[in-house]
Formats: sequence, structure tokens, C-alpha cells
Amino acid sequence: MTMDGVKMQRGAPKSGWGNHKPVRLVFERTTQQQRPTPTGGNTDKKKPDRTLVVLCWMIGVIVLGCGLLGALVDSDSNDAGTLQATTTTSPPDPRTLPVFVGSVVAVSRTDITLQSGTRQLKVKWARLNHGGLCGRELYPAVEASLQAMVPIGALVTVVREPAGSTPAGLSEYGYIHVAEPGTQATMQPVGVSINEQIVAQGNSSIQPEIDRRDGAVPVAAQVEAARAEIPAEYLAAFDALVSANNAAWDGRLGALALCRDRLDREKADRIRWWGLDEKPGTDDDPSRHVPSISGDSSGNGGGGGESRFCRKRWWC
Repeated sequence: MTMDGVKMQRGAPKSGWGNHKPVRLVFERTTQQQRPTPTGGNTDKKKPDRTLVVLCWMIGVIVLGCGLLGALVDSDSNDAGTLQATTTTSPPDPRTLPVFVGSVVAVSRTDITLQSGTRQLKVKWARLNHGGLCGRELYPAVEASLQAMVPIGALVTVVREPAGSTPAGLSEYGYIHVAEPGTQATMQPVGVSINEQIVAQGNSSIQPEIDRRDGAVPVAAQVEAARAEIPAEYLAAFDALVSANNAAWDGRLGALALCRDRLDREKADRIRWWGLDEKPGTDDDPSRHVPSISGDSSGNGGGGGESRFCRKRWWC
């Protein structure tokens, strides 16, 4: 007897109810019908283990997270490197530099305003003098000349003079060198400074001023006294200014020509009034003749002639 693939066997029946034996059931698995295998299929393929899948997924997440973290670290490092590079390459403060480059913002007879990097500062003209003996002629000429020689926006190189009173050991005075047309100003100054050029034109004097009046200390002695107060590395620039000033004075150039013309007229007036020594109240003063009331300078008719009070007096 077969029931759902299970065979049931009974023992041989014997006569009589009492001789009945229990039924012995034998369960045997019958061979099930094999399912057909798809063409080209792999009969050994097994279903992936879920634990292995989860483990691989977790490893992928970890690797991806490490990659993102590394990218963030690299980005921060690059940002830090860029910031450090920006900091280290920023231009230094021109106030602490003996030589620096800048563009011209404004020009006056006393100083020049420059833009250097992010800082704007003023530098006074070193060794220029528009006062003193010829100040009447130099004062209006020096500013117009400087503005014509140094246009707004021009690139210049500034060479500062030393001064022990400042923290950087530099003064607020400098020599200005304008870059040649079509070139850029560099930390190495080129050409003749504007300071020397305007002195050579005769439109500025030098500082300390050279006293050129009659009876003054000889010019050479004045120059040597001034050189003793100037650092050795700046003597060449000062000597060039002295030579330019001497040439402009002797050649009667620029505003110095006007100054010398005025001085010559004043000298002639002094000689006419006070004699060759140009001093009032001395024996060489010319006589003063005051005509009488009647107009007769001989003294007849009213006591005319030279007054004793006015004799030897320059104001008569």
C-alpha cells in the first residue's frame, strides 16, 4: 500500500482475531521527480550567504568614508597652504624698506604721495631747498617743475635716507627715480634722480643751503662741513646735487637766473647808496646834496646846501 510516497506493509494475516499482529509501517522516501535544469544553467550555483553580503556592504561604506575624510583633509591642507603662501608673499611695509617701488598719487613742493602695495605714504624730497636766499624765485618754480617731471600714476623707485631716530633707521626723506618709458620700476634705481634733475635745471637749491653772498665762508668749506654729517653710502648722491647746483648757479639757469638778476640789482643799489663796501655809515658813503628852498644848491639865499644832519646818512 502506498500513501503519498510512503509504503505501508502489513504482515501476513493469520486466522483468528487474536492472532492479529500490529501493523508495521515502513516509511521509505520515494525518488522525487527531478526538476528540469535550464539550458546553460549552472547546476552547482548556490544562493549567496547573507552574512557575506552584509560584510561586503560594510567594508564598502568604510572605504567610501575614509576616501571622503581624506579628501576633506587634503582640502584643508591645500587651503592652509594657500593661506600661508598668501601671507608669505604679501608685500612688506614700505615704511621699513630703504628702497621700495610705488605709483605716484600726488606731488607737491615738499613731498610726494605714493601707493605701494596696499599702503599709501608720503616721502619728502631729500636735500631739496626752495627757501633761503633765492626763495622768492624758487618757491613758485619748484612745485610746477616737479609736477611736470613726475606725472600722476608714474612708477617710481624710492631710495630712503637713513635716520637713527626712527625704529627702522630710515628718514622720511628720499630720492625719487622715475622708470624709463616702456619699462617697470624695480628695486634697483636707474637713471638720475628727480632731486638732481630739478637742481640741475636751476629750479631748486640744495639742503643744507650754500651761502653765496659776498663775504660768506668759501663754498668748498661749506660743502666739506655738510659732507661730514652725511653717511658714506649717500655721499655720491649729495656730491651730485652740489655739482648740479654749482653748474646751475654759475650758468644762471631756471629760477636761479631770476634770483641772480635780482641780487645784482640789489647790489648795485647798495653801492649807489652806501659806496663800494655796501655798508651804511662808513667813510665811503656818497655825499648827499639837499637843494635849498629857492632851488639853489649853492647855499645862497636861505641857507641851502647839504644839511649837516644828513651828511653821511644813508636815508637823506
